[in-house]
Amino acid sequence: MKGKKFLALLMAGAMTLSFAACGNNDEGENSSSPVGGENTQQESDPASGTPTPTDTPAPTEEPKSEGEKLAEQYNGFIETPMDLNGRVIKVLSTVADSRYVYKKDDNGNPSPEKTSNVTVEVIKALESIEKDYNCKFEFEQLKAKEMVSALVTAQSNGDVYCDILEFGCSDTYLEQIYGANLCMDLNDSRIADIIKLDENPWLPASGFGQFKGNWYGVHFKTQNSSDILRGVLLYNKELAAQYGLPDMYEMVKNGTFTFDAFGDMLASIQSQSDGSVYPFLFNQEGLFYPAMVAANGSTVATYENGVYTFNGLAAECLEALNYTVDWQNRGYYHPESNNRKTNEGNFSAGEAVFMVTNYATLSKLKAGGSLESQYTYGLLPMPIGPSNTAKQYNAVSYTEAMFNVMDNVEKPEEIAAVLVAIANRCSKHDMVDSELLAGNLMDNESGDMLQLMYDNMICDYSRSISTTRGKVSAACTSIYKGEKTPQVAFEEIKAEVDDLFKEYSVE
Repeated sequence: MKGKKFLALLMAGAMTLSFAACGNNDEGENSSSPVGGENTQQESDPASGTPTPTDTPAPTEEPKSEGEKLAEQYNGFIETPMDLNGRVIKVLSTVADSRYVYKKDDNGNPSPEKTSNVTVEVIKALESIEKDYNCKFEFEQLKAKEMVSALVTAQSNGDVYCDILEFGCSDTYLEQIYGANLCMDLNDSRIADIIKLDENPWLPASGFGQFKGNWYGVHFKTQNSSDILRGVLLYNKELAAQYGLPDMYEMVKNGTFTFDAFGDMLASIQSQSDGSVYPFLFNQEGLFYPAMVAANGSTVATYENGVYTFNGLAAECLEALNYTVDWQNRGYYHPESNNRKTNEGNFSAGEAVFMVTNYATLSKLKAGGSLESQYTYGLLPMPIGPSNTAKQYNAVSYTEAMFNVMDNVEKPEEIAAVLVAIANRCSKHDMVDSELLAGNLMDNESGDMLQLMYDNMICDYSRSISTTRGKVSAACTSIYKGEKTPQVAFEEIKAEVDDLFKEYSVE
């Protein structure tokens, strides 16, 4: 998908810069060569036929633009610096209060002391943009339904509610926002050369910004975002050792961490436990089932060439879900699985060896976290399913923050330039190193796993549209409860989901 192309292009760009740097070093050495050296070309004197040394100027690099220099200084996004003459840039977000502004003290005043260091970094980065672009940010936070209502009402009145919109696919109503053309197509000629979909390192989940053949949103992680991955597998390292489990990281590295091998581990834990420890716990079906399907080489839904397709009845999808049913029937799951209010606490108390959850749970389990635990934890991808012919470990994502330029804003090129600057200066950098430093990753091998999963991220579009999300979720819940087989559950919703997908696809 195109999201993977972003990463490939970024890597290619890095390699190009590396090669260019090497070339500069060579040129520096050769510039002091005597006449007749590598930078000297021989020409014949027409009269005597004797070769005459002629200097050939060394190739020179094009000077870097200010935007390219800023990309090197920060996080690789090529900015388009400009003077906005004091323009106020209004950013509407579902998370603005926790991500872009200082926390308040007891008197209701902004307090840097009460604000996390990473949020302070983001705020200072925004201040640098205000200075460099001669603009001023204004943030507003609204809940999902309020946001959609405010945006649609403003549009109907001929107004533009904000300049930049940030919303999460599963928190808001993607089809209502994009379907109403509330956001600009980022390929619009007025802003395409600023957004640079194919050059700037927008993250793979930017694929969720596509709708009916247009591309409305891009994705990046702010420095203070803990929602790096969804559907990851955590394991209690002390309990894993107690039950004699093999080296999990080594299994991933040599490709032997599979559904069947994992099932054997679950069975071994169950046979050894006195009933106080369960082999497995999952945070919610919306994380567990999509992750299993992706691990088996498929997704519940795809988006290709402007068309959404429901894959629930694909053999790979059903096979993955049948594994989950088998593990359920064998009693491997903690009884509080899918109880979002209690399951993280149960895991931190040592009631399960493995847990499928959000990556953000790690920060809760560390020393000083809200679920501070006596145990240490490793991070893993889901095991590889038998139909995953690529034998590639991955992570699945279906709910990411989209950043959008609102339609009909004045001078949209200014808004696009500011959005790129926000991504460049506020996005998470040196992800693995920063997570290790923060103590979220409890060993270096977990950092390797994080990088592996992020590099191989897969987007599952089955739940990004609100009208299909509930139907897929209900079907999976009925499977988890043992009420229906995967085949029956998805057969019952297929026609309705197909009709909805047709509505949201290019005709």
